Amino acid sequence: MVIPTIHPPRLRKGDTVAIVAPAGTVDQKDEFNSSVGAFERMGFRVRYEDNIFQSIRYLAGDDSARAESLTLAFEDDTIKAIVGLRGGYGCSRLIPHLRLDRLQNNPKLFTGFSDLTTLHLLFGRNFGWITFHGPMAARPGIGNISAEEESHLLSLWMDPEYRPILKFPRTEVWNPGRTEGRLVGGCLSTIAASIGTPYEIDTDGAILFLEDVGEPPYRLVWSLTSILPENCNLWPESSSVSFTNANRIRAIIPAGMY
Repeated sequence: MVIPTIHPPRLRKGDTVAIVAPAGTVDQKDEFNSSVGAFERMGFRVRYEDNIFQSIRYLAGDDSARAESLTLAFEDDTIKAIVGLRGGYGCSRLIPHLRLDRLQNNPKLFTGFSDLTTLHLLFGRNFGWITFHGPMAARPGIGNISAEEESHLLSLWMDPEYRPILKFPRTEVWNPGRTEGRLVGGCLSTIAASIGTPYEIDTDGAILFLEDVGEPPYRLVWSLTSILPENCNLWPESSSVSFTNANRIRAIIPAGMY
């Protein structure tokens, strides 16, 4: 078991944030442009290549090109943080094209959710990196988050002593109590698909959080059923589970952190 313990270097004003597209692309750039403006207003420089807007059906270009763009962003010493363009589908297709030896010595602040859960799992299991589940450049875009959410995001990115207290007033509690542990999780359907792969999620001694969006009830049931204890070895010492079928990721969560 590799417990994520490697914190990426914190951001500072003036640092460069790269936007990469390991999964899907976008048809309209309004939300993307709003997010670029938000990053610049926060005091960061933004870098991206035009190839993130390429489209091969539902993907932002071919698999090898997307994998190389992601790797180059990690290898570039002038880039201090990497944010996904959007989710959708495609990250699992990158795995055969990623050179782990080129990535492992370049931990950086990595943010995204949805299909990017695959990359969170890969980085955590192979390198022990702590990564961040949160809004991307589009769908949902960082340019559309509230002032409170932006403050939370900046604190996570820039303040090593920041320990947020998150409240979920609409949460339905089935088994009340207290627990602690490292935080792991992400998109339910992506986690279900990870079972049996080299990047399979490790929930030993962890608090597991699950999110998904746009899935009909039967798909949610299918994914949940596939990760039940009687169907896989996902839950050896799992502490607790939190699940939401959310329209937006409101809380930016550092995966792997206590």
